[in-house]
Amino acid sequence: YLDAFKNIASKKKNTKAKEGDLLACIFGNGSNYGVHHMSSISDRAIGVLRAVNDGYIRPETTSEANDMIADALAKLPIFKYYTIN
Repeated sequence: YLDAFKNIASKKKNTKAKEGDLLACIFGNGSNYGVHHMSSISDRAIGVLRAVNDGYIRPETTSEANDMIADALAKLPIFKYYTIN
């Protein structure tokens, strides 16, 4: 699902964020810590997290990643037992 997060900058289309920085931004935003707090409690630099957050985390990319996760969950064999009819 991390492949869904693509850089918004047109000059840097082929660049990818480091997986750890991307996960730190996702977790920081998802847990309402924010990137500043994530930077202070981890070994990640605030400048790097800001750049990753600004360049990769957007509603479109988050929605695409969410769809990828939901599709993968739906393919699990146990999923049929949790379907609400």
